[in-house]
This record gives sequence, C-alpha cells and structure tokens, in this order.
Amino acid sequence: MSLHPIGDAHPCSSDLEGHSYACEGKKLWHVMLCQWCHGEEGRGDGQTARDMTDDWGHPVRPADLTYKWLFKNGYEPKDIYRSIFGGLNGTPMQSQSTTVQWTQLGEHERWEMVGYVLSLSPAARPVLHLRDFAAQRDKRIGPSGRVVSGSLQGTN
Repeated sequence: MSLHPIGDAHPCSSDLEGHSYACEGKKLWHVMLCQWCHGEEGRGDGQTARDMTDDWGHPVRPADLTYKWLFKNGYEPKDIYRSIFGGLNGTPMQSQSTTVQWTQLGEHERWEMVGYVLSLSPAARPVLHLRDFAAQRDKRIGPSGRVVSGSLQGTN
C-alpha cells in the first residue's frame, strides 16, 4: 500500500476496494496531463511549473494538492469541482472540462477527478505543535520553503 507523505494510506492501492472515484480519477489525471503542472504526486512541481505566469506576467506556481487546507478556493468537493472545471481567472489553470483529445468529460468522470484530488491530501488535518516545529525547523522546511515530505509523520 502506498503511503501519503504524511503517513495516511493512499486510497488507490490495488488491495483496496470501494475507492473507485479516486482510482478512476488518477487515470484521468494522466489523460488530462495534470501532472505537467501539478507533478506526479500533486505537489505543484510538474515540468512546466517553473515557467508559469499569470495574465499580468507575474510568476505563479501550480497548487500543491497534498494539503487541501491551503487551497485558495476551498477544499470541499464542490470547491474543487468549481476550480477544476470552471478554471481560475487570471491564471494558467483554465477549465478542464475536456480532455486533451477534446472529448467532453461526463459528470461522473468530473467527480472522479475531484475524488482523486481529495485523495492526495490526508483525511484529517495534521496537528503540529509550534514548540516542536520550531525546534526542528531545519528538518521540516526545505530550501523551497515547503514542508519536507514525511516531516510531519508522528506529530500530534
């Protein structure tokens, strides 16, 4: 079973049943080429991420989808649906309602994408005590200013 960077089981493991939305959404993730911007693991580190700019020419980064509590438009399924399929004005994130081959996504397929995006974050928001974090800051924050993968495991 693959592990989420914070330690939770990822729902697209081959030995789990009943997680078809996330698992089917993962397939669509690749068909829609989401990994080009968001990266293979949804961390916002895809191959095109470094050169992105908004409509005003300012550098922007794709969202890191592994911590849903920082999503700019909310992290409820309806919010993610709206962001993916409505697009985000002024950003490179345009509506993703069609595939690269210009096939319209059905409603069920759209919710599968939402399910996969939600599966990239842990189910519960990790608890991190500031006193502990400050003592281990150098181990927890990487050079990019982002939390280092696996650095929150075992924090309560």
